[in-house]
Amino acid sequence: MHQVVNIKISTRVIRPTPLREALMKLLKLKQPVENYISESIITGCEVFGQQKLLIEKKSSKSVIRVIQTGHIRHLVLNTKGTNLIQSSMNMSNTFDPVDEYSSLFFTCLIWNDEPKAILILGLGAGIVPRLFRKYYPMIQIDIAEIDSNMYEMAKKYFHFKIDSKMNVFITDARKYVNSINVNYDIIFLDAFNENDEGTPFHLRTIEFLFKLKTILNNKTGVLVTNLHGSHKYYSNSRQTYSYVYKYNYAFKGQRNMNVMLVSGDESLVPYTYQEMINRASQLQNKQQFIFNLTSEKTRPATLAYCQLLHAKGEKQEEVNVGIADSSSG
Repeated sequence: MHQVVNIKISTRVIRPTPLREALMKLLKLKQPVENYISESIITGCEVFGQQKLLIEKKSSKSVIRVIQTGHIRHLVLNTKGTNLIQSSMNMSNTFDPVDEYSSLFFTCLIWNDEPKAILILGLGAGIVPRLFRKYYPMIQIDIAEIDSNMYEMAKKYFHFKIDSKMNVFITDARKYVNSINVNYDIIFLDAFNENDEGTPFHLRTIEFLFKLKTILNNKTGVLVTNLHGSHKYYSNSRQTYSYVYKYNYAFKGQRNMNVMLVSGDESLVPYTYQEMINRASQLQNKQQFIFNLTSEKTRPATLAYCQLLHAKGEKQEEVNVGIADSSSG
């Protein structure tokens, strides 16, 4: 998630540059190339085509846009003029993940494939809770989202809806965690700041990570955090997690942007890489995910770039091990 998209909304003057002029000449375009190009969340390469602004909603907290490009719909944050894609949905098949992180999240099920209660900190467009509800119709899902506009956008434009076992609480994630006396099998930390900070500072402190540990079930609980590998605080965040949690498994997407960090103590059995593959294959056969949890070149390969972070107290060594070679094909 969190890619930059160029959106033509205003009539601002775009000064020509040699690169723009060369592209316009090559493509025989009559308008600036920015009017035609957007970044595809699917492939990470440039796609040509007009974008349609479906809605823009402003509040004291945010400026949120919903943009449609072909059959892909994007939830875009523009509070600080960044036009960052927060979530995307394939409107032709709303359960087929567009974003890598949506399917990367499911790697946590390698350790607990039958969760009974999960907490999601940060709703976005509601992609992950919708997917989870599809494959786990009976589990309890609680969601904390600070921005009511985000919740309204998710409902109106991304087919998100609550049910008797899915609740949305409009509040800051830290305030919610401090106010409850509930235990979860999975906590998904997916809050995001619209700048180079990534995860908001108050949600990545040692104190908060220890607090999350207190509401995880001792034997089954895992924390899953969506990190952005290119953010300047990524390395510091990894060090903080390794201090708080005994085991941290990092699953990288094919574009090496999203890193899904699965953290825990006794709940995270230190499987070998092959054991993880075997358990993922069994889970794939059991749940019949529309995405492939083990290896697939045409969609995010959620285990193709698994990194193992050794237990704290040992030398932290990351080893790239792959199932599929994404550089070919």
